[in-house]
Amino acid sequence: MSRIIIIALLAFGIIGGCGGDGVLLINDNCPDTANPEQEDVDGDGLGDACDPDIDGDGILNEDDNCPLDPNPEQEDSDEDGVGDVCDIDDDSDEVEDVDDNCPFDFNPTQNDNDLDGFGDACDEDDDNDDVPDTADNCPFDQNFSQEDFDMDGMGDVCDDDFDGDGALNNEDNCPETPNADQQDSDADGEGDACDPDIDGDGVVNEDDNCPFDQNFGQEDLDTDSMGDTCDICPNDVENDGDLDGFCADVDNCPSQANENQVDADGDGAGDVCDDCPENSDKIIPGVCGCSTTDTDMDGDGTLDCNDGCPADGNKIEPGACGCGVEDTDSDGDGAPDCNDACPADGNKIEPGACGCGVEDTDSDGDGTLDCNDACPADGNKIEPGACGCGVEDTDSDGNGIADCNEPPLPGDPGGDPIEEPIENPSDPIEDPSDPIVLPDPGDPGVPGEDTSVPVEDTNVPGG
Repeated sequence: MSRIIIIALLAFGIIGGCGGDGVLLINDNCPDTANPEQEDVDGDGLGDACDPDIDGDGILNEDDNCPLDPNPEQEDSDEDGVGDVCDIDDDSDEVEDVDDNCPFDFNPTQNDNDLDGFGDACDEDDDNDDVPDTADNCPFDQNFSQEDFDMDGMGDVCDDDFDGDGALNNEDNCPETPNADQQDSDADGEGDACDPDIDGDGVVNEDDNCPFDQNFGQEDLDTDSMGDTCDICPNDVENDGDLDGFCADVDNCPSQANENQVDADGDGAGDVCDDCPENSDKIIPGVCGCSTTDTDMDGDGTLDCNDGCPADGNKIEPGACGCGVEDTDSDGDGAPDCNDACPADGNKIEPGACGCGVEDTDSDGDGTLDCNDACPADGNKIEPGACGCGVEDTDSDGNGIADCNEPPLPGDPGGDPIEEPIENPSDPIEDPSDPIVLPDPGDPGVPGEDTSVPVEDTNVPGG
């Protein structure tokens, strides 16, 4: 019975080899495909010989660039149709990946600038200065501070013209200072742009009054800080300020351009700046105008053309007294001395009857001025007369003796009382009630006087 079963199993291929690979069908991972080695890369129980996706990466073998190596992304760096996971030279640079310092970046020269084992083609910091190549202004030269003098994006350590003036560093006479013209005034090999003594006269530029011209003595005649050797106008501090081609020391109009230097009146001032071009004595009209000189002959501060007394330093108008005579009023009476006959008398301008210094007053109103009136307070007299001022020279009895000097006679009611003459008008007049003093009979001063004692008149009524 068992023999029959075995024959049946063999007949139906359940046991024994099928396909000629010597693997029992029950154990064969590809029963219909001979695969005696029974390879199964992806271990899915389906032999590689009959597995449509040998590596089990989800990509069918015919589409898989690495059918024996799982690579679902199908990366192929060198695009040679062989996926990176199974390509021994992923970048196709003819250097096998195991020896390639950049297996995924084409670099057949295998350059490694910083010798760090990473080829330059794939090294993110080729100079190992800790600055990524993408930000490094010198990716192959270490320059930790990233200096870039000319700001051209290329660091100084790798820039063969780091001042950016077009002259290579090894040929540039000022490698750190831009000077495209390479000017070197003193031919000392150091360009003017960086030479501290451009003209080579031993004076540094900042102290040199002619930095481009040798002037060892630093002479500067016009003290304009520009040395004579380079000063176009060594005697002109403005250096031809009006730009007419003539320095101020020879320019007849230093403040106004006048290239032809015309000077019609020959006064040294060019016509363009001479307001009086036809008068050699003036260049501006001044106070008196171009035709008249502004002179002040008497020095009084008023020019002769406006001075009514040009020769009188005290007057500019003739005034009341005329030029040469001061209009002085010494006595302050309003009349200048030249017209005042009494210049020291503030009350008079003419002497009058009494003369200067004495007023022509008639105090007593008698028509005779006091200066000629011996009795200025007596309106009836101008001389004292026999009786003196203040007493009339009356002779009541007509005997030729003024009443003031004639005593009354006894029994003569018509006798004149004798009054003492007023010798001085200023003396007081005696009171008539005072007793009359008769003259001494022995007084020779009264000749012919009757000195007898008067007889009592018996005919006086009531006697």
